[in-house]
Amino acid sequence: KFFQEDSHFRGSILLGLMYCPSPDDKKKKKTCLKLKVVEARDLPLMDSNRTNPYAALYLIPKTESKDHKYKLQMKKNTVNPKWNAEVNFNYLDSAEIDDHGIEIQMLHYAKVEKQKACVLIGVVRLCQHKTNINTALDGRGIEVLHWKESLSKPGVWVEKWHNLRSWE
Repeated sequence: KFFQEDSHFRGSILLGLMYCPSPDDKKKKKTCLKLKVVEARDLPLMDSNRTNPYAALYLIPKTESKDHKYKLQMKKNTVNPKWNAEVNFNYLDSAEIDDHGIEIQMLHYAKVEKQKACVLIGVVRLCQHKTNINTALDGRGIEVLHWKESLSKPGVWVEKWHNLRSWE
């Protein structure tokens, strides 16, 4: 059971993370991180009593590489979407893996007066505690523990539930 911790609860998300280091130290850019987005629960109703959630996934610090950003399929009218989607963040330098992280943004797709809009529901940041990008988005609590446990168990999926949080 996943418990709501405060009045700013924005739902929760089940994530799996696997660290895949290069077996050959000479091929440092062959390291990858695998992220599995299983499902989300108890997302808030966003507009007209409905939510159309999708997830945007980014390697942080953000890069322009297509291998470092993904968007999962939008699920219509649900506060408990299921994806079971797996993505790979490839071509990482194993010597710099601690400087990276993965940002998961849960967004709501809305149509307002025939215009498309994307509204942030919440965010999770799997990384070391300090990213030197935006202190409000540094890894916290279970996010940091999930990151560290995954890096300490190469080749093993580590799954954990996370509360979505705001940018603030």
